[in-house]
Amino acid sequence: MIGQFIQMLKDEGVFNTANIIFVSDHGLTQKSCENMVVLNGFLSSDELRKVYVYDGTFGRISNKYRYSSYTKNSPLNPTQISLEEVMSRVECRSKHVRISRKTNLPKRLHYSNNPRIDDIIVDVDEGWWFSRTGSQRSCSGNDSGYDNMLDSMSAFFVAHGPTFKEGVEVEGFDNIELVNLISDIMNITAAPNNGTRGRLFDLMKTPPIQESDTHTTTNRICIIEPICSTDHINDRRPALPAFDSVACAVWYSDSQVHAYSQTSKRFLWTSYVPTLNVTSIYQDPDNTSCNTNSRGYLSPPTISNNEVFDYLSQIIGEYQVKYGQITVTAGPLYDYNSNGLLDDNENYDMYENTDNLVPTHHFVILSKCKNNQINNCTEDPDVLSFILPHENNDSNCLN
Repeated sequence: MIGQFIQMLKDEGVFNTANIIFVSDHGLTQKSCENMVVLNGFLSSDELRKVYVYDGTFGRISNKYRYSSYTKNSPLNPTQISLEEVMSRVECRSKHVRISRKTNLPKRLHYSNNPRIDDIIVDVDEGWWFSRTGSQRSCSGNDSGYDNMLDSMSAFFVAHGPTFKEGVEVEGFDNIELVNLISDIMNITAAPNNGTRGRLFDLMKTPPIQESDTHTTTNRICIIEPICSTDHINDRRPALPAFDSVACAVWYSDSQVHAYSQTSKRFLWTSYVPTLNVTSIYQDPDNTSCNTNSRGYLSPPTISNNEVFDYLSQIIGEYQVKYGQITVTAGPLYDYNSNGLLDDNENYDMYENTDNLVPTHHFVILSKCKNNQINNCTEDPDVLSFILPHENNDSNCLN
């Protein structure tokens, strides 16, 4: 069919003048009824009737409805089992399943801020199946719906036309990026979406000139005197939300800089060159190299005892040994409405007067110059970034 379509374009003389994109929605992988995690092994029959379970490779559990064999899902029952109870019963019970509240799912999934998304999400291993009762129906054969980072879930993408470079092979990308690509080709403004405009500019012969991101501003830097150096502060600072348009920075040494917001009077980020024995993703201000008064809001937030953060700290130390000079930039994030975007002026008022605001997440960016210099990278650095939820405990006994 595709061959016939291409031949038709050639017959009409438009094959090389029309932009053509072939793309699939997802990949497929084999699953087996022998690889099944069954909820009735964790909840009693009475409790199972008080929740509604969506079987599959990406399971969901809702206590907004109760199960009914007649209507499939009946309205809310006053005696529903609590979400906390469901979580405690299922979490850590199988190494092949991870259970999460939707607000704690990885931000890369963009799957949390919608009332149609059930409160509890069940992520299973590749080739496995989540079931309410262990029914053998639909648990075998090929299926999709697993973590989209798995190679088996990858889609294919082929493009041809005057807009695209020829003979170019690119690294994998999320299909959500196609909205902005197609909009740029058609010279129209895309509706708000989860893609990042410019992500696929490398595919285009002449990409459009991109305007500044409207969600952030060109931040001014004010300096607290005295400091050791002001060189390359701009190279190390991340983009800030609009209400933090002025960031004050204190450079404590050649390997450490901290920043806070003049608006919210809170710690924003720290950037440092790690030592070999990294014990935290943050470093407290070290004023031994500069004679300056330490300020309370330059201290990073306290992270609860969490093995995920401890493991990342260990990885940072190992990368320092393996790759030489790397820079770590870390800071708190606030996403109280769980929409996957930094809270800005529209929802800033809800915690504006809170003195001890707890971050919902933390970001960590590891960067390394290809020329092994801390600063003055001669080309784009290698970058690895993380967004981790601020959790008191390790979810699903991960290690």
